[in-house]
Amino acid sequence: MLRFLTFVVFVLTACGAADLKDTTDATTGDARQLSFELVATLPHRPHAFTQGLVLGENNTLFESSGNYGKSHLVRLEPGSGHRVAARTDLPAYLFAEGLTLHADALYLLTWKAGVCFLYDPKTLQKLGRLEYYGQGWGLTSNGRQLIMSNGSQELSFRNARTFETESTLNVTLNGRALTRLNELEWVNGLIYANIWYEDTIVAIDPVSGRVVEQVDLSALRNYEHKSADALNGIAYKPESNTFLVTGKYWSQIYEIKLQEG
Repeated sequence: MLRFLTFVVFVLTACGAADLKDTTDATTGDARQLSFELVATLPHRPHAFTQGLVLGENNTLFESSGNYGKSHLVRLEPGSGHRVAARTDLPAYLFAEGLTLHADALYLLTWKAGVCFLYDPKTLQKLGRLEYYGQGWGLTSNGRQLIMSNGSQELSFRNARTFETESTLNVTLNGRALTRLNELEWVNGLIYANIWYEDTIVAIDPVSGRVVEQVDLSALRNYEHKSADALNGIAYKPESNTFLVTGKYWSQIYEIKLQEG
């Protein structure tokens, strides 16, 4: 059951914030620094090496977990962050990566195998496979295309039927290339992304590639055990305008609301 919390954690706000016409700082063009309210927590599977986190119908989470010999995909019970309703394991030679839900199918990347698997979200039965060149890291859907990260500063927009690249986008933060883009989530016209081994989530403009917002979630580590690994995993709850975030080997999934600093 969700344990509702009543406090707000703040991070520094961007200097000289003005009345903004877009989501960047109007005086500098730099990404705005947001704060967050910790709304609730859910127990998480502490042995999951979280790669992708997706929220489907009936408040049901899907999660992909990586590592060779241990990679798998689960559907959790509605409203739960740790009770497994269904599971499918990948062959030992495959390393599971990012996950998204598009057109009634789950798309699951692999790290270096160049294969994306499709699954039925109700049964986790395999529906097919698509191939690509290079590494697969994070994956999301804008409703028309799939958007994939590969650990660099580049995002690729892909045809969901063929997985062919239709366009690419180079991501920048305050004028500099932003690399190590990992798990992705499309929310209200922006691409939210984890950065590998940083406790920060950024929001990316899908046209310019500029990071327009960022939030520091390092305060969440105060509630985690010492063995908690990288922050990774973003799912969006539209009815409450909140995000579910977690990490590799984290004991909790945190529901947060982003807000002005």
